[in-house]
Amino acid sequence: MELRTQRVRAGHIELSCLVYASSLGTADPADAHTMRRLARGFGVIASFLSDDFTIDYVSETRFASFKNRLNDFARRNAGCVLPNRAFKEELKDELASALYMGDDTFAERPTGDLFPWIAQR
Repeated sequence: MELRTQRVRAGHIELSCLVYASSLGTADPADAHTMRRLARGFGVIASFLSDDFTIDYVSETRFASFKNRLNDFARRNAGCVLPNRAFKEELKDELASALYMGDDTFAERPTGDLFPWIAQR
């Protein structure tokens, strides 16, 4: 149940980032791009949580640290109406704490079916 709740929350954050990016439209393409990248990061987090394979990509310790950092981030930014540059940079850093493996390597599943034997059932 906890994984489902976490996955749904990550999905809500992803959707919020996408809606905000869409509202920026062509008025601020760089900011819209930043918000889409943040959405992608939360989509990856939701993907990890959706099938309980997080441990294959991000250690349990690292993921627990990410959750704690994100909770701290939420407390520090409570009441923020529109994300400013500092908010977005800090959120990007929080995502990086879980998803970036060093040298700008992004922990993300490759495209395609990783487990074709499951689909055959």
